[in-house]
Amino acid sequence: MKMNNKESNYIIGTLVIMIIFMSVGFAAASYNQLLEISGNKVVAKSAAWNVHFDTSSYSETTGSVVGTHSLNNTLFTYNVTLSPDEYYSAEFDVINEGTFNAKLASITISPTLTENGKKYLDYYIVYDNQTFTESQLFTNGPVINAGERKHIKVYINYYTNETNASFLPLEDNELTLNVSLNYEQV
Repeated sequence: MKMNNKESNYIIGTLVIMIIFMSVGFAAASYNQLLEISGNKVVAKSAAWNVHFDTSSYSETTGSVVGTHSLNNTLFTYNVTLSPDEYYSAEFDVINEGTFNAKLASITISPTLTENGKKYLDYYIVYDNQTFTESQLFTNGPVINAGERKHIKVYINYYTNETNASFLPLEDNELTLNVSLNYEQV
């Protein structure tokens, strides 16, 4: 049996169309297999910001004057009455119980001592082995990682200079001093 040109063209065209459909079908089937996701789950764990003073770590140094104090989040407030040559010292920890690392952005020590007050009061805090006597802003402050703690010491001493006592206060002054730490997410 002999085929004419018309029949041959028809068969070739049909075969080409079938090959195209089969290629598209195969590609579609392969594409769907690449996108198939089954049997896996994604758990998004909770996130929390929780940087604060650890009240259970608070202690006053032996031999110091006892004061009243308040530890609230990252604000430490205390009241103390000092006589000449007495001091107050307290230590406690700041803890990061959150899921984010935190960077110390600033330390605020208030109020700032007057020039006369600086003549008979020695007032500072030690944070992360650094001593601070005034408020401080940080560009790249110390980091406290999630789950980590840092130790803090607050110290105030009323000292006298026997050679020149003219700058000492003539009446009792109650000092209310604050130490505030401000943290940012790293």
